[in-house]
Amino acid sequence: MKIVAALTASLLLLGCSAQGPPAAPLLPEIDFAAVAARLEPRPTRGKASDPFPNIPLTDQHGREFRFFDDLIEDRSVVVNFMFTQCALVCPGTTSNLVRLHEAFRGAVGRDVTFLSISLDPENDTPEALLRYWKAFGSHEGWLYLRGDYEETELLRRRMGVYDLDPVIDADKTQHSGILTFGNDLTNRWAALPALSNVQDLKETIRRFAVRGSRGDRPLARVAPAAAEAETIYRSRGNIRAANVPRHEIVLAHEEVPGLMPAMTMTFSVSPDIPLTEFRVGQHVDFGLVNEPTGFRVVELAPTRSDGATL
Repeated sequence: MKIVAALTASLLLLGCSAQGPPAAPLLPEIDFAAVAARLEPRPTRGKASDPFPNIPLTDQHGREFRFFDDLIEDRSVVVNFMFTQCALVCPGTTSNLVRLHEAFRGAVGRDVTFLSISLDPENDTPEALLRYWKAFGSHEGWLYLRGDYEETELLRRRMGVYDLDPVIDADKTQHSGILTFGNDLTNRWAALPALSNVQDLKETIRRFAVRGSRGDRPLARVAPAAAEAETIYRSRGNIRAANVPRHEIVLAHEEVPGLMPAMTMTFSVSPDIPLTEFRVGQHVDFGLVNEPTGFRVVELAPTRSDGATL
């Protein structure tokens, strides 16, 4: 179909994330034809969603769904792929989606549903997804979903969220930086980088996907992104690695209240912070800002009671 081909092409041109760590080993070979054959066939309707498999999924509350029947058919959705142990792209993507959720106010769950689908169902149990959902604010109208690994991989490919290079495609983080959104009722679909400006994301999704975009249910405008960026989120962690030329550090950190759960993650660091004065293994107190382009460390100081274990 031309619509599906165009959507797939746009995703491949956009790429699936920012630069990450060295490529992961190649994924195990999957017989996608066999995976598709074990699923119940769907009637063709001449729509962009026709290739989407009707795979069974379970959300963070243990509720069961069929992807097409229960979540897509005649509905408006924003879809991203993620996994809770992702330390690079996913927390930034999720935080930007939180801001997007707040921008839509009460429209999420009413006019549009957010679907975050795990690429690591073995570890992302409903309990793990529930903890992740709570850590980022327990937002209504936002489902965190898991299913069979092979069936999820089929869904990812059918939605066009893959890279033609199998080495890049093997890295799950490469698929966590794209939002696919659409309205099955009107047959309009598109995709954008998940770390795009929140206002731009909201306006584009409103035009393409949200039923209210035609004027029958107008949506409130988002507050300027700059106001959000001024908030400093503070916590403590342990420096696991540092890249002085790139001005980046890897922190194994405790929960950052109001922003993200405890995890190990790579952060950019403000250029006025002298990274050469810190060492790997050092315990630090830090402050983050959540900017449209991602997280940035703006405060960094040795923890007074250095010696705690993280």
